[in-house]
Amino acid sequence: MFFKKKTRNQQWKTSTETKVKSIKLENPFSYYTKRNSLAEGSSWLVFKAVKNLTGQMAAVKVIDVKEITPKKEVEFMQNTKHRNITKLLEIYLWKDVLYICMEHCNGGSLWDLCYETGPLTELEIAYVTKECLQALYYMHGRGYMHRDIKLENIFLTSTGVVKIGVFGEIDRMENLPDEVAGTEETRAPEVSKVGERGSYDEKCDIWSLGISLLDLADCMSLVTYKPDEVYQSWATNTKNQWSEDFKSFVRAALTVDPARRPTAEELYPSYPTLIKQRDMTRSS
Repeated sequence: MFFKKKTRNQQWKTSTETKVKSIKLENPFSYYTKRNSLAEGSSWLVFKAVKNLTGQMAAVKVIDVKEITPKKEVEFMQNTKHRNITKLLEIYLWKDVLYICMEHCNGGSLWDLCYETGPLTELEIAYVTKECLQALYYMHGRGYMHRDIKLENIFLTSTGVVKIGVFGEIDRMENLPDEVAGTEETRAPEVSKVGERGSYDEKCDIWSLGISLLDLADCMSLVTYKPDEVYQSWATNTKNQWSEDFKSFVRAALTVDPARRPTAEELYPSYPTLIKQRDMTRSS
């Protein structure tokens, strides 16, 4: 052979180095001390760690690159800087294992919050949604769709900043994805039926956000309802608990036809009005 066959590490690094910089080919445990486990999937896990020199806490995602090659996830995080998106600290590639070190949001996920405290108030949900829309507007504007928006993937910092994270399902809109992605409970109907309808776009994230809002409002699963029944079932059960502005927002986000579903940019202006209205209601 004229050329020496590359190792898996070299193949992975070479295939991404034109877009992705600063992947360190070192043992991360020389710099971090592992703490407790945070989450686990079929070919990845996340644990909390502390950086030895600084004491900074991190959430470290561990991926076996022999099983999956998370190029899109890494490329997105390496080139992203936004207040409402979890920050990438550094990346290590060691013995066919990728270690993605991210900021640790010590407020936990919104799923944790809902589980511990119960449903949120409308004002609290309005704030969360405003923060999420800012992240989605930024993400979609750069040509990406998250494809797995749910409470477990939305986090809180100790100062109350809301951050979208977990980008294992992320894809470029230009790729016109034609495969099912995300979690069944929050998956947009056009994603579930991609085999019938063809590709889908970033508006799948808006549907998932709408379902997540209802989860925050009631801490209940709506997976048993058909897509065209989700909003009406929720609105009927909640009666007059929520304002018309909130109901209107959720109804728009849960528009079954993605062509008629609004974008993050189109939805964003409605929330400053809602927050102001709810503030006035509470002070009266």
